[in-house]
Amino acid sequence: MVKTERLRSESLTPAQRTPLFDRLYAVYSETMWGHTREEFEKHLLSAGDLSLTLYYGDRGEFAGFAYIAIQSVEHGRKPVAAFSAGGFFRPGYHGGVAGMLFGLREAIRFKLRRPRTALGYLSRTSSPAAYQLFVKTMPLVYPNRFRQTPVDIESLVRAIGERRRYVRVGESPWVVHSDAVPRDASRLRRLVDDADARFCVQLNPRFAEGEALLIWIPLNAATIVGGLYRQVRLRLGR
Repeated sequence: MVKTERLRSESLTPAQRTPLFDRLYAVYSETMWGHTREEFEKHLLSAGDLSLTLYYGDRGEFAGFAYIAIQSVEHGRKPVAAFSAGGFFRPGYHGGVAGMLFGLREAIRFKLRRPRTALGYLSRTSSPAAYQLFVKTMPLVYPNRFRQTPVDIESLVRAIGERRRYVRVGESPWVVHSDAVPRDASRLRRLVDDADARFCVQLNPRFAEGEALLIWIPLNAATIVGGLYRQVRLRLGR
């Protein structure tokens, strides 16, 4: 991918928004199912003003996109801001690291504006590959196969999930209904040779059947800098 374009959803007119979301939905539909076109747009815009980055390939073709919105909740009588973010790319394009770099840049901008507000990233992932990438590129991810999740973080994740109207599945606080179900689950199942991907599948064995694992990443100075360092190394090594 050689070119990017930055947009904010609130700056778009209806005449601009409709064809844009047609393009976004076309990319989503190549690798995922779960939303109709109208549900997809409503879901993304429900988080508020979206910051979007569009990615283009060598010949100017639309390769994929990443998005971020921010919600705030009260937790322990203090405000906590949570990124709602994600991205979808056409088959053959590896946009995960680029999308995460976009997210970390947005995290830096937020912390410069509001340095005393706690910040984190909460996402639903239906893909063991996405969990594997999170663990590879960020210093701390929950749930984590090497450490127990603190009770306070589980409580915070539950509060944010309720705010977003995530629907829990079963007894686990980390497994919820998904609106982005992988089309090629067989390819993802081959990742079980990787310990982190295998851990993800153990927590959410029905990832190809409409269930997602919640991921929480604290975003403070240490994790942001550590994430940037790891992701730059990955990009240079590619």
